Amino acid sequence: QFNKLFSNCPVENSSGVFELNLKSQEAILSIGVYFIDSNFQYEEIILKYLLRISKSLPKAVWVDPPKWLDKDKIPTSEKFAFQFNSLLSQIIIHRPDLKDIILSSQVETLTVLSNIIKSSIDGKTICTPMILCKYIVPMFLGYCRSIGRTTPQLFLDNYDEKLKDNLFTRKFDCNLYPKVPKTETSVPAIENKPQ
Repeated sequence: QFNKLFSNCPVENSSGVFELNLKSQEAILSIGVYFIDSNFQYEEIILKYLLRISKSLPKAVWVDPPKWLDKDKIPTSEKFAFQFNSLLSQIIIHRPDLKDIILSSQVETLTVLSNIIKSSIDGKTICTPMILCKYIVPMFLGYCRSIGRTTPQLFLDNYDEKLKDNLFTRKFDCNLYPKVPKTETSVPAIENKPQ
């Protein structure tokens, strides 16, 4: 199963650039999910690959899906960055011993993306405005959004429980229909009395 999944993952070209179309994005996420579900089998190969993807993400070549297939308003690069960074954070939760190496990779990627954006604002063009607006900024936003999904154990190891409880609510009630007593919801019967 590993060989089949890994053979679908994209490989970098001679310049160290990955071409990310929809199929290759799904393959990367699949190998990451396999890594967690298999209890971290093939750790050396998969982790090295995921970290290489993370490092190469800012210079990746994005192939957008056809318009008829892409029904979302969110750019492809933002969706993938969000999913990929969430996956890396999930690995940290299951394997705290990998925390330092993965966090440093995430911070490095965010730093590179923010430097590209900053240099474009300063007038030093590293990439075209279209690439900046269509891929770099959405990727940056996807990474930032995924940080908010990370559990408190990742960043708040040294803080007390009260602070964690105030920052992150543990229970979320998603019941859309509140419990209303039956007497309030029932429709009164109309009696047909002759008048």
